[in-house]
Order: sequence, then structure tokens, then C-alpha cells
Amino acid sequence: GISLGRYVMKHTFLRRLTAFIFPPLCRVCNERQRVYSPRLPRVLCPDCMDRWQEEKAQSCSLCGKVHTDCRCIPQNLKESGCDTLVHLTYYLSHHKTAAAALVLRCKDYNDREAFGFLAQELYDALQPTLQTMSDEDLCVTFVPRRRAAVQAKGHDHAKQIAAMLAREGQLPCAVLLRRKRNTQQQKELGAAERERNAAKSFEMEPDAQVAGKTVILIDDICTTGSSLSSCASLLLAAGARRVVCAVIAKTERAQ
Repeated sequence: GISLGRYVMKHTFLRRLTAFIFPPLCRVCNERQRVYSPRLPRVLCPDCMDRWQEEKAQSCSLCGKVHTDCRCIPQNLKESGCDTLVHLTYYLSHHKTAAAALVLRCKDYNDREAFGFLAQELYDALQPTLQTMSDEDLCVTFVPRRRAAVQAKGHDHAKQIAAMLAREGQLPCAVLLRRKRNTQQQKELGAAERERNAAKSFEMEPDAQVAGKTVILIDDICTTGSSLSSCASLLLAAGARRVVCAVIAKTERAQ
């Protein structure tokens, strides 16, 4: 049979050849990646990977720590009973950041490679928190997307990212929450309206089993914390031991 070394060389050569013939598309700049390296994810070109790393290395305006180390949490989320919010970077929708481009890509396209990249990034950022919970009964879930958006786009990106993160960490993943019908889009609302809308937008799945579990709650963005706090409150009221929130990006005003 073929040796492991020869297999790896052959596999790498085939990946390089495939990438040369069918260059992967960068999900940030939308340019074809003419330079391919197995060390880089297929979703980002080298320049946009540098941008992504630079954005993650920016400091939180409150605590001064880099975003992946920051644990600042919005007051409403803290009041819901959630004690930890992990995020990768900041979010500024009106700026052309790598984070904004990746989030928009995930919202608009059922892009499994983009989901996988962000799931891996979130899993890595969660490592310090997960190491303190080795003796806890863990479960991964997500903030469900509006039903109208799922019908329009054909997917729920938070669900996909949660499932891939759970697979990476060999953790159970379950659908614990669901949207009520005819809920309003959060982005159309102010902070106070978001709070009221989120409070009436979610409910537990009838067969959800969370008693005694530590739940890792995944979403794409934390803007005011309203959706996360509403979902965290429901999970804790249903008997969850603890809720840890993890998002791709947090707005600077989500404090």
C-alpha cells in the first residue's frame, strides 16, 4: 500500500492542482485566490486573512483586551443569567470589514466552507472557557433565525455553525429554541424596541431537555444582546445549569 508520506504529498498536490484549475473564491473581497496555500482556509485569500487577523487583534474599548480575550457582557445579557460572552471581533456594518463581509456571506448563502471556518474560529476562542467546564454536561444550541428569512435564504446560518462547532468539539448539538411566527426583524428596531420584540420572539422547543446542562448558545452578532438574553433566560428557566454565549462579532455599543 501507499505510505502515509506519499499519500499526504499526493493529497496536497491534488488540492493545489484543483485550486489552480478552480481557484477558490475569497468570501471577503470576492476575488479568486490565485495563490493557494494549504495553511490558509479556502474562504479567505492571504490579504483578507491578514485583515481578519488584524480585526481580531483589535482591543475592546472597555477592557483593553483583544476581542477573543474580552469577556465584557451587555447588562441585559448579564441580567438574564448568562455570565460569559465569547466573540471573535467587533462588528461595524457600515464599514467594509472582513467580519461584516463574512457575516453577510453566511446570512445570504448556504456556504458550508464559510460556516466551517467560523465554527473552527469560535471553537478555538471558546477553548479557555471549555477547559473550565470539563466536568459539566455540555450541549451546543443556537439562536434560531426568523422563519421568513429561513424560507427566503434556504438555511439558518447559526444552526449550521453550531452543528459544525459541536462536531469539532465532539459535543452534542440540539435544537432547543424556536421562533414564534410573524416576529419583526431586530435590525429595524431601536434598543428598547429590540428588547421588547426579542422577549416575545422565542420559545422553548416542546421536547427540549436542558435540565442540569451547560448550554453553549451560538449566534452571528451581538448588537444589543436582546436576542441572546431572551434565549438565555428561557434556557435557564427550563433548568439549564449555565449558559455561555458565543458570537462571531459584537458591536461596540453592545456593552
